[in-house]
Amino acid sequence: MALLNCPECGKEISDQALSCPHCGYPLQQDSMVVVVKKKSPGRGFGIAGLVLGILGVVYSWVFLLSAITGNIQKEMVYFNIPPLLMIAIFGILALVFGIIARKQGHKATKSSAAITMGIITIAACLAILLIAIL
Repeated sequence: MALLNCPECGKEISDQALSCPHCGYPLQQDSMVVVVKKKSPGRGFGIAGLVLGILGVVYSWVFLLSAITGNIQKEMVYFNIPPLLMIAIFGILALVFGIIARKQGHKATKSSAAITMGIITIAACLAILLIAIL
């Protein structure tokens, strides 16, 4: 049996000890459990797509309900094309980011929700344009 110094407190201890009797520092590598958190690929794209999808759905449905109830006349829809284009871009980016997250192996609900919300946003933008044309 050999003596060695504890890496934590520096006192002499047995090389057979599982932990330091003075400070409790674990010495045996077999008794230590190391938890390594693995990063999920595509997670950032999934979150970004989810945020853009939420924004797109909220704005597009507010705009769509205003168009349906008649609060926005056809002339107003034509003059509001830049906001409508911005909402469509939110939907397209949510769809693209959701697909990228899926392709990178992120199988979480965030990427699925981003894809779904992107499709809903784009469909709402098309419905707003159809209401404006009719």
